[in-house]
Amino acid sequence: MLWASTGTKEPAYSDVKYIEALIAPDTINTVPKDALIAFNEQGKVNNSLENDLWSVNER
Repeated sequence: MLWASTGTKEPAYSDVKYIEALIAPDTINTVPKDALIAFNEQGKVNNSLENDLWSVNER
């Protein structure tokens, strides 16, 4: 699955909100460079989609 341009545009949200929420095996996420840098600095890697599929919409 390919997630395209998942950078956060809403200033009230975390810079890595959508990146963290869409982590799963066999996925590709294209993100703006600034979002990638933010994720490298503060992001948490876990299998969000498989572990918490139903609440992804709520994040």
